[in-house]
Amino acid sequence: DVLLVGPSSDLFYLLGFDAHLSERLNLLIVPRAGKPSYVVPMLEAPLVRDRAGLAEIRPWEETERPADLVAQVIGDASGKRLAVADQLWSVFLLRLQGAAPGAEWSSANDVLRVLRMQKD
Repeated sequence: DVLLVGPSSDLFYLLGFDAHLSERLNLLIVPRAGKPSYVVPMLEAPLVRDRAGLAEIRPWEETERPADLVAQVIGDASGKRLAVADQLWSVFLLRLQGAAPGAEWSSANDVLRVLRMQKD
């Protein structure tokens, strides 16, 4: 139902943005239907403003919990399957799992492999 991709070659392939690994969550959220969202620290939001045509830019402030913002974007996670790219740090995955109870979690490998085969 939802693909979650953090800083990685997959993020660069999908969004065209080379986010660096950081203790601050950067996450592309691609729903099965609808426009993707990109959750990004407020300090880094200016770097992705030109990607607003590809994804809704959702900046978060230092005093906010970005996992809660991701859960808000996803909506009610009960019964939804959330596929996570392998390179997402475990600390972020654990926070996301806490913020989205009732979801089924899986690896995004199968989804990303199919997406990478598409050249348009």
